[in-house]
Amino acid sequence: MIMWRERIARLAALALLCTPAAACEPLVTVWGSVGVTVNDSGGLVFVGVWCEGAPDSMRISEEPFPTGGLNVLYEREGLAENSSATLDASAPAPWRLTEGVPAFADGVSYSAGMGKLGERSDDRAVVFRPEDVRGRVTPGEVLFASLTGDGDETATIGGFEAAVWQACRATAPPASTGGASNPTKPG
Repeated sequence: MIMWRERIARLAALALLCTPAAACEPLVTVWGSVGVTVNDSGGLVFVGVWCEGAPDSMRISEEPFPTGGLNVLYEREGLAENSSATLDASAPAPWRLTEGVPAFADGVSYSAGMGKLGERSDDRAVVFRPEDVRGRVTPGEVLFASLTGDGDETATIGGFEAAVWQACRATAPPASTGGASNPTKPG
């Protein structure tokens, strides 16, 4: 998982190397984001929204990442591009729990992110404590890392999806370059 500040530093470094003579292609700087909400029983539910490619895994790790260690890894095939999905930690189907035990303790910080197995992720992960999520959101609301700055935000699930897709559209290269097309909300 690439942290937001690291991503900005990498993009700045690439921008310094990229000149008109080098014919560099525009970069998609927002691939997607993961947020967290609760179900009716107060259990954690993770919400992933993406606009470039489709993930095949969601991981929840103890912070600080990567030294905190991987707690759980879920896998899922067949997700569409420019879409979203939820994963209820207490009833994950159609996701498959492939590593770890989903026991998220109060007082412990976690990071939830998504990506493709064996590849570096380029998503905006949410860092949370279970008790903070339960205190800040109700079912249908999502806690997520701010897409425009530091800190975190809350919104409805639809508002979270719209914010991610708006960020994707704002950073997507024009279709004429062969880059990503502007994502739209799935129907």
